[in-house]
Amino acid sequence: MKTLTWNINRRNSDRAFRHVITKEKAQIILLQECFHPLTYLSENEFAKLKGRFLWTPTRNGWGNCIVTPQSEIREIGIQHEFKGRLQVATTNISKIEKITIANLHVPITDGYSRFNMVKMFEIICKRIKNGNALICGDFNFGECFDRRGETEHRDIFRNLLEKYQITDCYRKFHKTFGRTFRPVRKSKTIIGIDYILVSNDLVNRLKSCRVLDDKKVEEMSDHNPIVAVFE
Repeated sequence: MKTLTWNINRRNSDRAFRHVITKEKAQIILLQECFHPLTYLSENEFAKLKGRFLWTPTRNGWGNCIVTPQSEIREIGIQHEFKGRLQVATTNISKIEKITIANLHVPITDGYSRFNMVKMFEIICKRIKNGNALICGDFNFGECFDRRGETEHRDIFRNLLEKYQITDCYRKFHKTFGRTFRPVRKSKTIIGIDYILVSNDLVNRLKSCRVLDDKKVEEMSDHNPIVAVFE
């Protein structure tokens, strides 16, 4: 099972959406800052996704989208304050069967994302205490924001992982975080704020996780996708 998460940047998302659907061939695709799929696809292409995607808009018309090209998807209805930024759904994947998927795009409020991130985890983790689960997306939060000698962001994130018994797929294979965001103002700092997290039920199935970083990606979004592969 191939899983991909990507903030495709609503300002320049046409090529990104089509690329991820037609080229990457992932079984589970989680997108942030995404318009309705009909914005990007022909009616014939869109018809093939019937029952296989979930799109939820913000007040601004863009939002989160989950696409499961090979399986039906069902939304889990939850009352919360993050419309268009938090989705929870289930699907059935061959060999794994039922899997719960959470797609997050954590907002920044008064300069901080940590409080919203913690709230989102509290909401979704009530639904994923049992069974296979993925929590993915753009958290706008990361260890990269700790200055030399500080561990505040790292400690907050590690506490979340331990509390909800979930694993950061990328860090399972790499000693440090990968570059998933490239600000307009060039910086030598590696900024990693996008994640694929997995419940302990799926950890043993995890075979690889990497950040896709090439010229094609750079032309399509200011974020880099993360891809995880499960057996």
